[in-house]
Amino acid sequence: MVFVKIMLFAFTVWLYYLIYMIKSIIYDEKYLLNYKFRLYPTRGPEARPVDVLEINRIVYNYFVSNKFTSRNDMNYALTELKEQQPILQQYHSKMLQMISTKVAGAWKSLKERKTRGYDSGSGNKLQFLKKGG
Repeated sequence: MVFVKIMLFAFTVWLYYLIYMIKSIIYDEKYLLNYKFRLYPTRGPEARPVDVLEINRIVYNYFVSNKFTSRNDMNYALTELKEQQPILQQYHSKMLQMISTKVAGAWKSLKERKTRGYDSGSGNKLQFLKKGG
């Protein structure tokens, strides 16, 4: 009976040691690999994000100036705007629809803050985005 207890104790110690070793192998920093990549784009790909931000600014300001409050109204107006401005055809529709989602959320937050008695600091209206900032 004592022999069985000693063997059970030895097995338990061995099992804890094995778990400890497995954890140390898994979490040891020398086994974790990290890679860093640096991108050095040429002028063409470098200008693309700037163009996307400029289109986002134009569409945002269009929605704010026409005082659309509903996301559905903005998405409907976006289809008309795409017909008027052919340059918008080059950009993904989901990207442009996300602008309407953000503007609708901003209007909703502004309205909620106004009902709670807070002052937004901008005359309780959305402000236009400036170029380059």
